[in-house]
Amino acid sequence: MKKLILAIGLIALPLLGGPVAAQTTPPAAQAMTCSAEMKKADDMMSRTSDTKKKEMAMKEMGMAKDMMAKKDEKGCMTHTGAAMKALN
Repeated sequence: MKKLILAIGLIALPLLGGPVAAQTTPPAAQAMTCSAEMKKADDMMSRTSDTKKKEMAMKEMGMAKDMMAKKDEKGCMTHTGAAMKALN
């Protein structure tokens, strides 16, 4: 839960900087955020031995990858966060 709150805080931080900061953030940097979180979730899944938790997380990660392919950063982060939550 702490990791999820930290991830949300790190995502929200640039938005609090004002409209200039939001306009200067390149789309590639935003995509990296979800990619980095997906890597963390994958690492968590590899360390989890609970089959039910792992199955739920894998389902969420599949949806996160679909959102990433559609360039939906918010959707990707939502499903990646749900995957991490399922592993806790």
